[in-house]
Amino acid sequence: GFTIEAWVKRNTSGDLNGTIFSRGTVGGSGSIVPREGSDDGIVLYVFNNQPGFAMARDTPFPSPVSSSASLTNGSWTHIAVVLANESHTGVHSACGGAEAETPHLDIYINGGFDTCGSIGGSGTYPTAFEYSEQIGRTNLLESIGVQVYYTKLDAIIDEVRFWKVARTQSQIQQCMNQELGGVSGTCMKTDLIGYWMLNEGAGSAIVDSSGYNGNGGVKNYCDSNCAFADATTIPWDGGWTTGYPF
Repeated sequence: GFTIEAWVKRNTSGDLNGTIFSRGTVGGSGSIVPREGSDDGIVLYVFNNQPGFAMARDTPFPSPVSSSASLTNGSWTHIAVVLANESHTGVHSACGGAEAETPHLDIYINGGFDTCGSIGGSGTYPTAFEYSEQIGRTNLLESIGVQVYYTKLDAIIDEVRFWKVARTQSQIQQCMNQELGGVSGTCMKTDLIGYWMLNEGAGSAIVDSSGYNGNGGVKNYCDSNCAFADATTIPWDGGWTTGYPF
């Protein structure tokens, strides 16, 4: 299993659509698709203000699992998705049969259980970073009925974490309101394969604090005076949000 967490602050009174975090080979028109060898692309997104998650797998594509929560403009929301490889029948009984499937996906909003759903059979799930991780901007998956083409998410994102284990609700609650520490204590970095604190404050570099060296940079970085021929690309002015959502 795995767990992906992020704090998100909606920054628009209009509908919020776009990607929080994605991992996968960029295919035709930039969509996230499976890599060679049948690995799965993954995408944590917001569509019509509601968080959701999908695996991009060879056909048939599974349906996305969507939260019932709607992100409030100007407010921080913690989102966690957990790919669970074990049945927890009776724990989230509101999900019906989905909670007994292995694997299935659980979604937590602000530390509270929100929903779960089928993620579509067995597959090779990510345990290390190899290609095309993106935060805040990418295509979404036309093949599963969610379309957000080349959309920059009109939101602030903080504390993006990718764990190679399915974390429990209590573990999520314990650590969501603090930065992660070293190799000891309740909220240590063990089992992380990506941790972007997004505290750089200047420049275009993005540091991965997990120890897996998944460092990156702001895509198409330039100052506010530059211009792109690609009308879909919005220049980034190097601005950072100070402070923390917790």
